[in-house]
Amino acid sequence: MTENNREARYLIHLLSCAINEKQAEYWDGIDYSRLLKLSFKHQVFSTIYSVLSEVDGVPSEHMQSFRNYYMNYVKQALMLSGERNAIFDELIENKIRYMPLKGSILKGYYPKEIMRQMGDIDVLYDTNYRDTVARIMSERGYKNFSSGENSDDYKKEPKLVFEFHRTLFFEESNFNPRFDNLWELATPDDDNEFLYHMDINNLYLHSVCHMYKHYNFGGCGIRFLADTYLMLKAENDNLDWQWIDKKLNEYGIKDFERNTKELAFAMFEEKELNEAQSALLDTFLTFGIFGTQDNAVKAQLSSLANGNDIDAKVLAKYKLHRLFPPKKKMIADYRVLEKHRYLLPAMYVYRLIKAAFNFKKTKQEIDMINNSKN
Repeated sequence: MTENNREARYLIHLLSCAINEKQAEYWDGIDYSRLLKLSFKHQVFSTIYSVLSEVDGVPSEHMQSFRNYYMNYVKQALMLSGERNAIFDELIENKIRYMPLKGSILKGYYPKEIMRQMGDIDVLYDTNYRDTVARIMSERGYKNFSSGENSDDYKKEPKLVFEFHRTLFFEESNFNPRFDNLWELATPDDDNEFLYHMDINNLYLHSVCHMYKHYNFGGCGIRFLADTYLMLKAENDNLDWQWIDKKLNEYGIKDFERNTKELAFAMFEEKELNEAQSALLDTFLTFGIFGTQDNAVKAQLSSLANGNDIDAKVLAKYKLHRLFPPKKKMIADYRVLEKHRYLLPAMYVYRLIKAAFNFKKTKQEIDMINNSKN
């Protein structure tokens, strides 16, 4: 395995002990700088910190490095939590229904919520209030750094990010699983009529689909596997597997779900992996938490090639697609087009001018595309 070195194996041991609330062992010969880098790459240093801090023999200077990372994350998490509560209060005041997604829910399956690292807050909301949400976020000092595809993303320094999802997936994407009746199947909160809780079957299904999207279009890290393991440990008997399997087959990801689920249980119960599981784990370990842009480009080129070699024709088609995206993608990226479709040609020109002014970034992407055929 490319990444299956001693530090990677020790990281998995520490994760297993942390999420199963067991005492971790001390391993000789660990490069703790490498371990820290790997845990940061997969955004799990907060998960392993508590068990690693109880291991005798870890050099104090390296333990201090882990502590610094952990304490910085705790500060960030507290700020994010405070902002989340304040923003959700404003949604309630404006009578906007909302549904927390992803890590906001999955963290509840960890022994301690702080163990599940989060870089942002994802929330599905009533898009009839899109302008109201934009106003709320602006008044709170957030910049709308991305409005495209299926979410409006807002950021405020130092590291506060909120993604307001209009849908779970973008219909123009190569992978667009439908989640019909999502609001109808959700449960309104007992104390807050505007807060909705995603039903347990859709929660698991969405988690798998989200993992597959990243895995297939850029790669993803082992935190996804920890999420899967903990959720299934808690909810396996409560899930409607007949309905879930039907949906997984409909989306074409049943084999992926089965393979990742089996890998997660083998990993975190520290069983010996078979050859296929070892290879799959290597793929997860190689990429960071959300993969790489280079891998995403290669995946899209492979999709365009449709099983054939990635030749000059495929590269040219992809570059043209990047410069002139489909109409629906342009409308998603530029809100002005929602009401003024006649501005579409002007927005294509704007994209070209923007690419020219960001020449260095544009050239890097072109070089990446050209090198992706190798």
